[in-house]
Amino acid sequence: DRDGKPIRGLKASDFELYDDGKRQEIVAFDAIDLAQKGRETSGGGESLHPAARRHFLILFDLSFARPAAVIAAQRAAKQFVLNGMAERDFAAVGTFSVEKGVRLLVTFSSDRVQIARAVDTLGITITEDLSKDPLAFAFDISLIGATSRGQGIPEKEGRAAGIIDSLQTLSQLSKARIDEYARGRVAQLTSSFSALARTLDAVQGRKDVIYLSEGFESRLLVGTRDTEQERDWIVSGEQWKVDGEKRFGNSHLQQQVNFMTNLFRRSDCVVHAVDIAGLAAESDPASPVTAVRGENALFEIANATGGEVLRNDNDFVV
Repeated sequence: DRDGKPIRGLKASDFELYDDGKRQEIVAFDAIDLAQKGRETSGGGESLHPAARRHFLILFDLSFARPAAVIAAQRAAKQFVLNGMAERDFAAVGTFSVEKGVRLLVTFSSDRVQIARAVDTLGITITEDLSKDPLAFAFDISLIGATSRGQGIPEKEGRAAGIIDSLQTLSQLSKARIDEYARGRVAQLTSSFSALARTLDAVQGRKDVIYLSEGFESRLLVGTRDTEQERDWIVSGEQWKVDGEKRFGNSHLQQQVNFMTNLFRRSDCVVHAVDIAGLAAESDPASPVTAVRGENALFEIANATGGEVLRNDNDFVV
């Protein structure tokens, strides 16, 4: 009403429903009053309507996030479970990885102890020291290029130009292969999330998925602006050097993301993405490669389901 108080005692006759401008008949009406705690009885009485409960799925992304960011997200999630949930709220905890897909650690429950325990462990059991490398297969990436320091460019400019052109071509081909691998990882994400949306469809009421991630590079979906060098290649007839998917995005991947978000909406699921990268400049060596571009990908997912993106904060609370 005008005082901001809920109007009680409404009936179906108090509402009009239109679809594409045509009035429709209301065949069923159910009034849910969240303030009526008396409806929630311990035995024999009327139970609380499923739509009157909030359902939160706290989903940790273990593939598109740094370990340090996941640890910070754990603290925020645990604080939400212990202090932010109402008595009637249900919560579930899950993880996503490209290798294992979505794993549900705790199904929807009001048991705060079990939920907090799942947040603390994320279902990870350490059985051995993963830092050991008895066969010395690991190497320090910082050493790459160290042997070439101080080497000068060949004196003949023509030969130097040829070498540079060859290196640029190899670099473009290498980036294309890397992008193909990255798109495969994103495709696995959309497949796993689509299966999750179908599973959540069996849960009555609205479901809020709190997706804790740093996201992936949005250019894999929507592309990016062409560079001056790419324009020069087009003018000179070297279109084969220009990666079309880099410029315009991948249409097949876009279709997969659209299909996934449609499934979430049809299952009455809203994805709220939390960018756990925090505040970091692109030049910050401690920041992830996709620190800025990843949040745009999170927006593509959340916005399509009617959710929001929480970002640009180093002290976030779920």
